[in-house]
Parts: sequence; structure tokens; C-alpha cells
Amino acid sequence: MGDYRFNVRFDTGDEAERQAAAFLQNMKRGSRNRFVIDAIIERMNDSSQAEVLRQIIREELSHVALAVSQPEEPSAADLTELTPEEQEANRAEALAALDEFF
Repeated sequence: MGDYRFNVRFDTGDEAERQAAAFLQNMKRGSRNRFVIDAIIERMNDSSQAEVLRQIIREELSHVALAVSQPEEPSAADLTELTPEEQEANRAEALAALDEFF
């Protein structure tokens, strides 16, 4: 196996890139490689952790039994449109319920 080289250019007109270039420039050569490799691996692990969490949640929820009732036929009262005030009250109640959840 051989070495793989990868060139990176920094725009010194961009403050973040200038700082990153200065940081790397002050490191020893081998340290730079290790730093970049560790940063890449850490970033890869961060994104995979989210997928692991999603998988755990899916597995746990697969064991939960959900009961779904048949909806009743709507009455004439259910079919009337809400007034703007009622719509706003419904929105406020829904947001309050979400706040309690989180």
C-alpha cells in the first residue's frame, strides 16, 4: 500500500480559512496528518451516531402495540368550518401540547 496525497487550499481572505491554515501551519507535519484524519473520523462517527439512534428507536417502537379505533361518522356539527378565533385557539392548544411534550 502506498501513500495517498490530498492537497487543500485555504482562502486567506476568509477569516475561518485563514485561522485554520495558521493552526495547521503551526503543527508538526505528522501531527497535521493525524489531526486531519482524527477530525474526519470523528465527523464520520457523528453522522453515523444519528443513524444508530434512529435504528434503536425503530427497534423499540416495533415492540409497541398501538390500538387504532375506527373513526365515527362525522356529524353535521363536525363538518362546520371553524371561525378564525377557533382556528387560532386550536393552534395555541396544539403548540401548548407540543411544549409539554418537549
